[in-house]
Amino acid sequence: MYCNHDERSRSASYAYAFAISANPFAISAIAFAISANPFVISVIAFVISAIAFAISAIAFAILAIAFAILAYPFVILANPFAISANPFAISANPFAISANPFAILAIAFVISANPFAISANPFAISACQQV
Repeated sequence: MYCNHDERSRSASYAYAFAISANPFAISAIAFAISANPFVISVIAFVISAIAFAISAIAFAILAIAFAILAYPFVILANPFAISANPFAISANPFAISANPFAILAIAFVISANPFAISANPFAISACQQV
């Protein structure tokens, strides 16, 4: 009977020693959980900010659609003015075409005058050296 009691106390002491030896692992696991917690919080915050960004993008799209709907009557109202202004643009076009040869002639004159400027340059250099 006494031997049985001794055996129970010995097994209890073994269990107690095992619990004490296993305790650092539990402490390190708790420490790891605490150190990993900021990462979890930052991931949750990132997810929340992504959801908020998606909501703001949806709101921006709704505002853009509303603005397009509001602006559409102004486009319809402005359209007759654009149509009535179009003949003036067509009638002004021949003047632009007829003025184009003058622009071409002016470019040709600049090109033809360029050799005279190049040939006059040595005289300018020699006059500068004499002074």
